[in-house]
Amino acid sequence: MLFLICLLAPWKLAAQSLMQADASGARATGLGNQVLSSMFSPFAAQGNPAALALMRTAGFQLISNRPFGYSFLGASNYYPGIGSAAFSISGYHLGDAGLDVERATLAFARSVTDYLLAGAALHVNSIERDGFATFSLSALFLPSITRNLIEMIRTSALPFNPVLPPNRFAFGITVQDLPFSNRTLRSNVEFGVHYRLAENAGPAVQAAYITDGREGHFKLGLAVPVSKYFTAVASVEDFTSSRSGFGVVVHTLRNQLDVVYSVASQTLRVDFAVQLGKSPRQRAEAHKWQAVDLARKGAYSQAMGEVGHSLSFNPVDPATIQLRSWLSGKIHERVRQIEGLFDTADSLVARGRYVKANLTLLDVLQIDPYNKQAKWKLKQIAANVDAQVKQLARLAVQAYEQKSYDRARVAFDTILKVRRDNKVARYYAAKLDDYYKQESEKLYLRGRGYFRQKNYRMAIASFEEALNVYPENSEAKQFLQQARVALDEQQQETERHLANAYRYSRNNDLYRAYQSYARVLEYDPNNHEAIRQTRVLRPRVKKYISNLVAAGKKAFSAKEYDKARRIFKTVRELDPDRRDAGRYLALIDRNVRRLVDAALQRAESYYKQKQWKKAYEEYGRVLQLDAGNETARSMRETALARMGIDHELQQADSLFAAGDFHQALREYRRLKKNGIGNMREMDRQIARCLENLSDEVEKYYTAGIEYYTSEYYKRAIEEWNKALEINPEHAKALEYKKKAEQRLLALSRLE
Repeated sequence: MLFLICLLAPWKLAAQSLMQADASGARATGLGNQVLSSMFSPFAAQGNPAALALMRTAGFQLISNRPFGYSFLGASNYYPGIGSAAFSISGYHLGDAGLDVERATLAFARSVTDYLLAGAALHVNSIERDGFATFSLSALFLPSITRNLIEMIRTSALPFNPVLPPNRFAFGITVQDLPFSNRTLRSNVEFGVHYRLAENAGPAVQAAYITDGREGHFKLGLAVPVSKYFTAVASVEDFTSSRSGFGVVVHTLRNQLDVVYSVASQTLRVDFAVQLGKSPRQRAEAHKWQAVDLARKGAYSQAMGEVGHSLSFNPVDPATIQLRSWLSGKIHERVRQIEGLFDTADSLVARGRYVKANLTLLDVLQIDPYNKQAKWKLKQIAANVDAQVKQLARLAVQAYEQKSYDRARVAFDTILKVRRDNKVARYYAAKLDDYYKQESEKLYLRGRGYFRQKNYRMAIASFEEALNVYPENSEAKQFLQQARVALDEQQQETERHLANAYRYSRNNDLYRAYQSYARVLEYDPNNHEAIRQTRVLRPRVKKYISNLVAAGKKAFSAKEYDKARRIFKTVRELDPDRRDAGRYLALIDRNVRRLVDAALQRAESYYKQKQWKKAYEEYGRVLQLDAGNETARSMRETALARMGIDHELQQADSLFAAGDFHQALREYRRLKKNGIGNMREMDRQIARCLENLSDEVEKYYTAGIEYYTSEYYKRAIEEWNKALEINPEHAKALEYKKKAEQRLLALSRLE
């Protein structure tokens, strides 16, 4: 009662009250009051600021009480952990006084308890350019605010800014326009009661009484839900039909439109509101995932704050509730950890070990950067820490001068943890850093040596040691990764070649077994099994090599230089130390060059004498000895052209008749390319040559397969090139040549 008397006291000083202005919007007119009709809209800033605390979205509202004009514009938002705020501008006409009032309002509200909401609003008013301020206070009582939120979340399709709240009962009170000065509006008080016949269902009745101390009015409103998106409203004031209103509210999930007819003013009033941004459920999810992200980073206290924000939108989300329980345990565990660190620090201080105590307190700040107790304790021991740092610096310098670099490094690192600006520690730490960089570089270079030798295990050990000495050695990091990959590939290749070697040994193919073991040693020079087996097989392979050398010498004596060259190349591949193989290869090259030079001289002589046929034949002999001699090939073609078309055809036919199918095939293809002779006849003759050379093509192809199986990919490619020179369309030779080239490329990358 004393409170109401205090409120009534200033009323006598003010001549005008907003009760005299028809300031209600469409919904307030339709429900007959402002105190409860605006529970979910920005208009609550004007009618009942406390109701803003029910909002969990951002919204914008426009109210028009006259055509092509507005009487209220407002926006509101909910801030988790703080409350709800709204700003609005409005305009009213005081009918009896003939004055216009312009008003800007800033309102704030939040929950006090689970059943009580409180709010306040500051109004900046202007009457005939005379400005003054007033304020309003309000309270809203509900059986359970949390239950109201739960019901809103449960009913996921609940429209935006609903007419009827889920609760059956609500009571509100608003005291408006309390003065700051003598220049003011007359204050008024509005009481309102909301009652719904069934919880979250059925019609609802709202009753309100408003008084400014001079007069009072009783208002009664009814809201009847017609469908999910339509609600009919009607009201009467002082039970006088001439002061009534009726209309309809249309609402969706994000928008609301009220259209109400006021009988008293004979005007059609319109309210429009729209939800801005995310829905409550979406905002709850956003805060929940923010909490999860913070929890993953170990920021448990901040994550708990985000959990609280999420639950303010959705109090019943099981995942968020579970997260809150988990975070509570983590925070409690962290508190115990910090308490343990404080006990350790106190014990260290008691024993005079101030530097270690300082480090322990820094560990506390690492866990909780804002811990005031840790900061206070650090200040208390600062002088003692400085004294011990000086002693530790002297010992560290002595250790450095005695080349006990590891001890010096630990000491200087400790000093820099507690005193970052210590010049002595920074100077020697830089020198030690240079020293360890150099040591790391030495270890890195040693690892590179092992890497080049394909001793990847030792390379990995060296690179790891280099990184232990200096973790920032980027080259060591890079090659450590490469060495690990190479070791894995080496082990796979070693296992494959060992399996091949075992298979060849079981088949008594000693030559290939020896080759496979040699390949193992190429990948893993320290493989004990390969070393042992090569020692066992070497005498038998030497005998095989001796037989090959004898065959090569025989071919050389018979002037079968091409055959002899192939044999001695094989010998050198098997035993690179065989000097006789190299010597015979040199002799073969010298003799072939001598024969080539003699044949070239004869060919040039015949060419000058215009004896085209003999020149053609001699150039052919040159190409038999040296297939890559482009000069002989070019001059031979010129001589052939000079012989005339018929002679060329006769020559090709003669070669075919003589069984020189290689040369005949080349000639027929050349004639066809130059358009000489009958093309069908050329194709027929080419086909006949290929038919006669098919066995030779298959021989080269088979030889290539054997080399490929033995992993002599270059030799295999040479054999397939010979086959493709005869028959460029040999599909299998083309296919395996491509495979061999790919394997050579892969091996070159490993090297």
